[in-house]
Amino acid sequence: MNISDLVPWRDRRSLSRREDEALYPMRREMDRLFDEFFRGFEMEPWRGENGGRFNPSLNVSESDDAIEATLELPGLSEDDIEITLVGDRLTVTGEKRDEEEEHGKNYFRRERSYGYFRRTIPLPSDTVDADKVDAKFDKGVLKITMPKRETAQTQAKRISVKSG
Repeated sequence: MNISDLVPWRDRRSLSRREDEALYPMRREMDRLFDEFFRGFEMEPWRGENGGRFNPSLNVSESDDAIEATLELPGLSEDDIEITLVGDRLTVTGEKRDEEEEHGKNYFRRERSYGYFRRTIPLPSDTVDADKVDAKFDKGVLKITMPKRETAQTQAKRISVKSG
């Protein structure tokens, strides 16, 4: 794509080499942005350019007594998910395999899709009580509750803000 294609009312010969070189980095960046934007519109959400990987939505929140992580995992079951807590890292991995078959009078259709993911959440050191971590999976939403240790709860000190 030439820069003159972007500016149709200017004659290509009127653009100097210096102007062309100055606008090239901007054009390259715009091309990259458009490529990234349209990359997410594949037909199968589980399969993409990264070989069957997907990234489920993840929300992490913290209260005074626990850290909570929520992942959206539609189409998976409890058996498809693995959760590990090693040191200061919580890792959630999963895999989906789906096969659909349809027979008709003059046709046979078989579709297969698969996808796997791995999400790792770094946690503050020595904060989570590993023996009390709880995970619940309901209607495609995984909720992991990680209670804080007693010492971690007492370390936090609220500071009031005064006006003036």
